[in-house]
Amino acid sequence: MATKKVAIVTGAASGIGLALATSLVQKNWLVALLDINTTGGTVLATKLGPSALFIETDVASYASQQSAFTQAFAHFGRIDAVCANAGIVDRWSLYDLRDTKARTVQDVPPAPDLTATNVDLKGVIYGIRLAVHFMRFNPPLADGSTPGKKIVVTSSIAGAVPHPALPEYSAAKSGVIGLVRAIAPVLKAREGIAVNALCPGLAATAVLPEFVVDAVGGELLTPVAEVVKAY
Repeated sequence: MATKKVAIVTGAASGIGLALATSLVQKNWLVALLDINTTGGTVLATKLGPSALFIETDVASYASQQSAFTQAFAHFGRIDAVCANAGIVDRWSLYDLRDTKARTVQDVPPAPDLTATNVDLKGVIYGIRLAVHFMRFNPPLADGSTPGKKIVVTSSIAGAVPHPALPEYSAAKSGVIGLVRAIAPVLKAREGIAVNALCPGLAATAVLPEFVVDAVGGELLTPVAEVVKAY
């Protein structure tokens, strides 16, 4: 029978996810580290020891997340919290600011790369669906208590105040805010699951392009430690 609470952290191999997973282990949680970055995830799992389990996961794939949640539940015996943190920024430009003088009407732009939407929004929807399922089967802890079930999603201030340089990212993070507002009352009432979204300012992580970090400036960046405190 489990004696500790268990969390899943997506995007755990770097940035906010790495800091969050480390903090949870320090607070006596068991943590499943989900990330597509096998090198970073393996290194972190080794550093955190037996309290952590790395599972290679593509959050944009429902099958991949389903496999990861199944492995985490089988390994730890429960899931008390899901930190849906994985995220990336735009992989293309919506503005299509190529030299229009050299183009004709037949020169139609290629289909957009919507990987950011798949990771930042669809991946969150997948994770929430799976969290609800597995949390229904949590047994009591060894002391007889049943901890509250929680889902926390990393959105962004760009979801509330649009970022012109990253329009797809802004749209996806805005969608996350709308999603959480829509489902939180229902999941709390019907499943006892608290759902929240965090909207940090821009943090200097590997997700952000250097030109964005440079444009914002040091004093306007959100320290990763502050995001962890919010979690």
